[in-house]
Amino acid sequence: MNTSNENLNTPQGARPLGFGYADSVSGRVEMCTWDRLNSAVDSPRVAAVCADLRQLKATRDSGGMTHADYEVRKSRLKKQLPVIMPHAAFPSGHRKNSEAVPSGLAMYDADHIGSPHDYWQHKVLAACDGQPARLGIVLAHITPSYEGLRLIFRIPHGMTPAAAQQWMATRLGDDTYDASVKDYARCSFVVPRGYFFFFPGEETVWGPDAAGHDAGAEDALKVNEPLPPVEPPPLPAAGAEWAAEAAALSFSGIPYSQIIDVWWKYNGGVPIEGERNTKLYQLAMHLRHICDNREQLLLSVLPRLGLSESELKAVVRSACSAPPCSMPRRLKRVVAEAKREYAATTCAAADDQRAPAACSRRSWARWWRRLPTLPPGLKEATETVEPRLRMGAVLAQLVMIYTLLTRIRFDHFDGSETRLSGLVFIIGPAASGKAFIRELDAMWMEPVRAADAKGRHMEAEYRREKELRKNERKQMERPHPVIRVVPIQISNAMLITRLMDAVEENADGMSRTGLHLYSCETELATAIRSQRGGTWIEKNDIYCKAFHNEPWGVDYASDQVINGEVEVNYNLVISGTEDAFNTFVPQGTVLSGLPTRLMYFPMVAEPFRMMECRKEMNEEKRGLVRSVAWRLDRLGGHVDATTLTKSMYKWCEAQADRAKNELDYELDDLRKRTALIGTRAGVAYAIMEHLDDFERTGVLTVSSSAIKFARVVADFCLDMQYMKFSVMMRERKEAVGEKWRTAERKVYTADVYDKLPESFTRDDVQRLRPDKTVDANRKLVAYWMEWGYVKKGRKKGVYVKMM
Repeated sequence: MNTSNENLNTPQGARPLGFGYADSVSGRVEMCTWDRLNSAVDSPRVAAVCADLRQLKATRDSGGMTHADYEVRKSRLKKQLPVIMPHAAFPSGHRKNSEAVPSGLAMYDADHIGSPHDYWQHKVLAACDGQPARLGIVLAHITPSYEGLRLIFRIPHGMTPAAAQQWMATRLGDDTYDASVKDYARCSFVVPRGYFFFFPGEETVWGPDAAGHDAGAEDALKVNEPLPPVEPPPLPAAGAEWAAEAAALSFSGIPYSQIIDVWWKYNGGVPIEGERNTKLYQLAMHLRHICDNREQLLLSVLPRLGLSESELKAVVRSACSAPPCSMPRRLKRVVAEAKREYAATTCAAADDQRAPAACSRRSWARWWRRLPTLPPGLKEATETVEPRLRMGAVLAQLVMIYTLLTRIRFDHFDGSETRLSGLVFIIGPAASGKAFIRELDAMWMEPVRAADAKGRHMEAEYRREKELRKNERKQMERPHPVIRVVPIQISNAMLITRLMDAVEENADGMSRTGLHLYSCETELATAIRSQRGGTWIEKNDIYCKAFHNEPWGVDYASDQVINGEVEVNYNLVISGTEDAFNTFVPQGTVLSGLPTRLMYFPMVAEPFRMMECRKEMNEEKRGLVRSVAWRLDRLGGHVDATTLTKSMYKWCEAQADRAKNELDYELDDLRKRTALIGTRAGVAYAIMEHLDDFERTGVLTVSSSAIKFARVVADFCLDMQYMKFSVMMRERKEAVGEKWRTAERKVYTADVYDKLPESFTRDDVQRLRPDKTVDANRKLVAYWMEWGYVKKGRKKGVYVKMM
């Protein structure tokens, strides 16, 4: 077909018929009416899902997730949105091409176009002289991902939807449009009203077409003149002065404008029409913490976005009069990111070739500087590691030290007795130096490996003797050596055997103490494989139990299985890549509890950077670390850590208040176990800081340095957990909630129940479910009666709703 024909310059097809609407991609299709469309675009659910999609996009753009993860989560979120089917109506209620009645409309998708606003202004409006109706456009909006633009327009005479799309592409001068959007059953996700450039009004009705099709008794969809674009309007006259003044103001040397730019990135982007007041208030609530709660300063740095000075003053006054609270954790992340970006820009401007790498490591340097002076042994060992890895080295060594101090117990602030247990993951790009944990392991774990060598020798002797005596009737009894260092790839039967054997008699001669097992693995992929062998080897639940030293065991009807229950004392130090870690803790298990139990250290990606040449640790310092390790391995007993636990209780309480003020449920979930992670770190620090006194008296001396160390470790672990898991946890909760609500609708048929009057008959149910048989509707009413949703009325055949 020749699309250059003059008759096609303006669409003059039959007036559009009705088209389809459904509450979800898999929902039953109904006729889209004016009321339905308005209700959908104003729905809080649609606004919330699209806000989450923009947050997801910001996380991807900032490097917080891979493109593959982004696509998976984006697809999952979009399925929660209602949909319209502009190409056709589906009277049967089923979205099938074979049952479609063409509407006379076509969709045009332009994806990955950079700024949708620019595309609308420079392509669409430019092609029609600012009058979209000339191109037959009846709807135009930004896509849910905020990366594309969708047009819905009348199909010109004699064209198919595919030909009409090609016609539109020619008019717009765009050859990158999505040509796959051509079948009649293709759906379009509904977006909030603020995403629309061009929205239908109620003045012009889409009536029946020439064939006499009637949309029914419901109101038909109508088309209005275009609305102006939703880009923020230009600044008022004083805007230039405000911009100059705001650019000159800074917090800790970082311009407020830079902080605000990063804040937008982490909170769904610059607000569009309809959400400016809400977003500006949220921004003001955060910025007040770095403006000393001064209204005048906050008013100076807050962007206008087209609001008048009086409106902006009202926002600022409301924010500054809110109850005081600690700086929000999200704002801390924003300030840290803004500092990195500003430092990188400054470094580039100075043409310093080494500075950008240094700038990218400043966040870890900040944490390192917050730590108190490390105690002997820990200090020397940490100094063997590159500065950029030292915070991760501290966490890894803590788990090794916990294993040496396996006989130490103390009471947590919740009253339960606990031990020094930990799981640490050092995560970074390939060939980035993650294997430093092996060198630390070789120094700290020498006492345990030396003891294990005797047990390994005993087992080897047993196997050799057993082979020599295999024909004898009486076989040798299997020995039970204490072997505590185990490979990460170990069967559950062998793990329970090692746990049962790793015990020693207490001084009273009547009880025994289980000792910690320990694994150090430089390839997380090996740990993943060790989880995927079925019930005989899967360990996710075992790792969770190990954190609290909870009992675990098996009881099978087999002579080949070690039956019984044992306390899980198992510490882990693992390094690997981000991709492997995402496989280890996928979205589906992010609520299993494992993420709240682990210490996570993400290494900074520094491409094209040579690894630092490191000096060998001298024998004197190496000998000091080994000496401390041997001394720690001999310690034990119940220690009084009340001073430390009281301090960590206050820390945990402060995090709870912060989570409450910010309505941050993920922060609330993560802060609970992080308090215990910090407390354990503080106990280990206190023992090592006063090692001579502790060896002599057995009394734990908790200094201010020990408390500071515990709090810094807790803060760091909470920040890293939040950065890695908070978005995943929120999405998973919503997905689980949506599945539950979907199941509830299927079980109780709530949509039918809600539409019924207070008193109804089975004929009323039949009218609402015409596609079901009379017997099916009778059974539904009986089901409602059984569960107490309805009861029989006074008249025969009448039922009364109970809810």
